[in-house]
Amino acid sequence: NYTEEDNTDGSISNKQVYKVYPIIEDDVTMTQKITGEELFSLLANNVLPSSTVTREVVNLDLLFSVGSAELNTYIRLNEPPTGIVQERDLYTNIDGGIGLFSARNSTKKDNIGITDDTKRAIADSLGLNTGLNFVYYP
Repeated sequence: NYTEEDNTDGSISNKQVYKVYPIIEDDVTMTQKITGEELFSLLANNVLPSSTVTREVVNLDLLFSVGSAELNTYIRLNEPPTGIVQERDLYTNIDGGIGLFSARNSTKKDNIGITDDTKRAIADSLGLNTGLNFVYYP
């Protein structure tokens, strides 16, 4: 999460950046390590440059949305087609019926702190000279 202050009208808004991580097969424990390089790349590749705003990193929120293998299969089979054939097979995992029996879960961890050193490093790397205008105020 970061705040964005518009220098033209003084308004401040909260912003988020999202990333989808790959599917973990046959693992009931879910962990995610985000390296400094990943965090910096995530910001650099998803925040649009602007000459009228300054941005300050606040904290991290992590949202884990997970589903079963059946749900993953259903989603993959129903993605937009990439070839000439538009018709698809009907997917069901219910014996003697049509539909999807599956499971999903979402867990959110809010307000994960970011160290002052990391905030300073973001401002140094993605600061005013990059057009992303991240700043650090101790």
